[in-house]
Amino acid sequence: MFEKLQQIREMQKQAQILKKQMEEEIIEYQNDGIKVIMNGAQEIQSISFDDDFDFSDKEKTGEKLKSVLNKATKESQKVIAKKMRGMIGNFGL
Repeated sequence: MFEKLQQIREMQKQAQILKKQMEEEIIEYQNDGIKVIMNGAQEIQSISFDDDFDFSDKEKTGEKLKSVLNKATKESQKVIAKKMRGMIGNFGL
């Protein structure tokens, strides 16, 4: 039983390390004249637009922004999943 508790504590420690690593991981995604930078914890760091970006159609701008944000989020999820697979592998799960 002591061994299981020790393993749980080690997993908690590794989870904290993973969280810190995710906060430091930077994901950049650019499409349709919009660039999103977020960290692996899925916190948006910045959003920028190309100099020639056309803001005249608010609905189209909103759709493009939503699409880029969703794709950037998916990219960050891939990074998280890859790191978690490595962490779980260390515990033989």
